[in-house]
Amino acid sequence: MAITWADFSFEDMKMDDPIPQFAFIVQELRARHPDLAFLHVVEARVSGPDDIVVSSRESNDELRKIWAPLPYITAGGYTRTSAIETTEKNSNELVAFGRQFISNVSRAILYLCFQDSDMPPKTSLTLWTN
Repeated sequence: MAITWADFSFEDMKMDDPIPQFAFIVQELRARHPDLAFLHVVEARVSGPDDIVVSSRESNDELRKIWAPLPYITAGGYTRTSAIETTEKNSNELVAFGRQFISNVSRAILYLCFQDSDMPPKTSLTLWTN
């Protein structure tokens, strides 16, 4: 059993300082449910199908610290390069690629695994959106 957490990324629902509340919830999850398989967190830099610019206070680093060394899956706005950097920096982390895989699994696997570059920009022709 696991939990997915999208603390910053749900449309326009944002708090001035969400970290204390979210940190408390993750601390309680860890204490009360030590057998959770992993924590899956969506980064603040995505909003639906779009990548957005975020402030430095919109970081999940505090959640990473609380959850470590347990398995932590992060998603949202990663490129091949940033995913490699993230997993090399944090040995308990995995990076999920949702939007790229939904539209064309074969294309994503080829670029992410076998190319030495990031995937080409997504377009409305390659994503399942409105």
